[in-house]
Amino acid sequence: MIYHGGYNEVCLPEIIRGRYAKDFGVGFYCTELQVQAVRWAKRFDTPILSIYDFKPDAKLRQLVF
Repeated sequence: MIYHGGYNEVCLPEIIRGRYAKDFGVGFYCTELQVQAVRWAKRFDTPILSIYDFKPDAKLRQLVF
């Protein structure tokens, strides 16, 4: 499972080209740590935790730290 903390539910994540204002550039940021996503979501007036069942795909470009 991976988690995304934000201010609205994201049922189908999309990467939308935009300004380069994030630490790692354009993308859709998730974490394996539920507590981290919850902490991020709590910054907003309407905190929402989106949860995804993620299965890695070798064809996808991904950063693993």
